[in-house]
Amino acid sequence: MHNNSVYCAKPDNAVDNETGLFQRAPYNFTDEASALGAALRATASGFQEVIPFIKTPEQLSRVPRLSESEQIKNSLARVRELSGKQPFMANAVAPYSLLSMIASAKLMTWLVRYPDETRAALLFLAGELGWYISGLFAAGAKVVSLSDPHAQRELVGDSRFKEFCVNSQMDLLKQILKTKIKGVLHLCPYCFTPLEEYGLLGIKGTKGVNETYEYALLAAAENANETVLIGRQCPHTKQTDNIYYLSIKEDHKNG
Repeated sequence: MHNNSVYCAKPDNAVDNETGLFQRAPYNFTDEASALGAALRATASGFQEVIPFIKTPEQLSRVPRLSESEQIKNSLARVRELSGKQPFMANAVAPYSLLSMIASAKLMTWLVRYPDETRAALLFLAGELGWYISGLFAAGAKVVSLSDPHAQRELVGDSRFKEFCVNSQMDLLKQILKTKIKGVLHLCPYCFTPLEEYGLLGIKGTKGVNETYEYALLAAAENANETVLIGRQCPHTKQTDNIYYLSIKEDHKNG
């Protein structure tokens, strides 16, 4: 699904993790769910899937805290260690995808029948993920690549997509940006282009890329005085002409 998207770097223009500028820890989109206590099981294709533990709508108010997870504390300690040796790029997921992984398949029904409880859970996760991502920057990560692969408009429906997926994405971005911790938050174009379509994000500026995209991202991180948003292309792109800086539109900053 995601890897075949037009938004992903083409194989002949993708960074080789062995020779790339950034050090990356192994990541398969289940890390945050596992840190919350979810069990994982191997799939036939060799990946891991999450065994949901939020099985009733009443449990939506009892989602564990990432900020109390020993696994997360260990992850941050590992980033702190590795980032001292080589520029580090971390990965994270947005609230809707995390809730989709830890919640029952009935989540789609809960969006309709229990919207207040679902919104509250997503807002809670936005706060916890905001704390975690800011912690990754504080631990030394230069770039955090953010994705939301479960937030798909064609599956959720446009109105619920806006209400739950888009709103939770914006909640998370605002949580992170208000900390003003130095670094680049790189937004997956597959997942976050709708924020531009809905007029929530805009292009703050563009800058030509003279070397590789990785060097451009590293320079953006090192020259930043706060958290900056960059997107519109895959973070694994090797060569590109421009780097795109994004920003929350003024009329949505406090929305």
